[in-house]
Amino acid sequence: MTTTLLIRTFRQLSPKDLRALREWVRCGVFNRREDVALLGEYLCDNINKVTAKELSAEALWKAACPGKALKVKQLRHIMSFLLATVRQYLAWSEWQSDEADVQRYLLRSLGTRNLDQLFEKAWEQGRDQVEQQPIRDAQYHFSRYMLQQEQVKYSAGLSSDSKEELPSMPDELTTFYISEMLRNACLTHTNQAVSGQEFRLDLLQVVIKTAGRQEMLQIPAVAVYYHAYQMLQAPTDDDPYERLKNTLNKFQHRFSATELRSLYYILINACIRRVNAGRRSFIREAFELYKAGLEKDVFLENNMLSGHTYKNIIRVAVSYGDYAWAEKFLEQYKSKIHPKERESLYRLNLAFLRFRQKDFSQALPLLKKLNLEDVTSNLEVRRMLLQTYYETNDTTSLAPLLDSFSTYLQKQKNLGHHQTSHENLIHFTRKLIEADTSNRLAMNMLYKEIENRSDVMEKSWLLEQLRAYA
Repeated sequence: MTTTLLIRTFRQLSPKDLRALREWVRCGVFNRREDVALLGEYLCDNINKVTAKELSAEALWKAACPGKALKVKQLRHIMSFLLATVRQYLAWSEWQSDEADVQRYLLRSLGTRNLDQLFEKAWEQGRDQVEQQPIRDAQYHFSRYMLQQEQVKYSAGLSSDSKEELPSMPDELTTFYISEMLRNACLTHTNQAVSGQEFRLDLLQVVIKTAGRQEMLQIPAVAVYYHAYQMLQAPTDDDPYERLKNTLNKFQHRFSATELRSLYYILINACIRRVNAGRRSFIREAFELYKAGLEKDVFLENNMLSGHTYKNIIRVAVSYGDYAWAEKFLEQYKSKIHPKERESLYRLNLAFLRFRQKDFSQALPLLKKLNLEDVTSNLEVRRMLLQTYYETNDTTSLAPLLDSFSTYLQKQKNLGHHQTSHENLIHFTRKLIEADTSNRLAMNMLYKEIENRSDVMEKSWLLEQLRAYA
């Protein structure tokens, strides 16, 4: 039973959800079956404690129907009912977390029941609730539109001599649509760059033209994505980048943490693309953006930092040359990494830091102990070991590493261009080992051969090793 959808769902629920769900299955409004309630309580209390045996059909039946003989078909019905109850709870949990949505459904309910005084009071509360919060993203404009729509429906049911003015809704709906279209255009542009797949966004040019008007650019939800899209369309032009950065600085208090995080990543990725194109000055830009985001807790989600971001921040700091800051960050944010990957990521990044500091005596033991399943990290470890062995003249260890590295690459699938670039790193490292360093002409030819190739991993490192002889 451990592989059933019900058990897998329970295992992914947070302790907070499990506590709330325990009360939910006991509420007669949502569930009136005692067997479903008993099974739900058992799983809420024990899902993270019991063994596979205690999640067997016999154990689950005993929890749901104590004292009765096992009936597998009936147990499956009970589990099905419980799963439906869990789904209902999850939907309710998400719905009630959106105060604007709750208020809108309340207004609809009051309006259809002709509870006029309650409707008017609830509408004013809903309007104040939307206006008093600082966020001014696309959802803010949609919430205003939906509130106005409920007022229109309510007012349409009043007597024909009603003098109540109906609100003007098109502006809010237009703002929401334009902002969301631009946001999706940015996501689409990024996905096309990664996957190569073409996406179609109808009316996009009309949206861009409308969004570019001066009055529209005063609206935070429109302005940030308009400038973001212009920046993505012109990756070598710095003006759109500066406009987006300045607009984000001006309006960042108007966005939720989730959306602000996405906008920071758009800017940082633009910096990285410029660095990869040879514009090293943008390393500082990326570093400053990461520091600014950390000060505002932009990159934390549920008080946790993703391993990918943890790793990238350290690499940007090291590329900028601020090793002291990188080490301080490494230690300070270690506790913010998910426990499942915390130690391995910490050791990997500490090894990287020591490696880049040329402190091979400390880097090497850390690298040797790492056994990472993630292919990208595994490749990085192998590259650092290769360079460490070469720079410490440990040819005894380097030769078998090159062989095992080559074998590892052959076993991998879907590496794309990384397959060739890593194979070329191994190929040219072997040529470097075998080269006659006293033959300046041969060394110069090898230097030029590598220099003229675009598909070589650690190309700058290889050229650096040859520079003394070429």
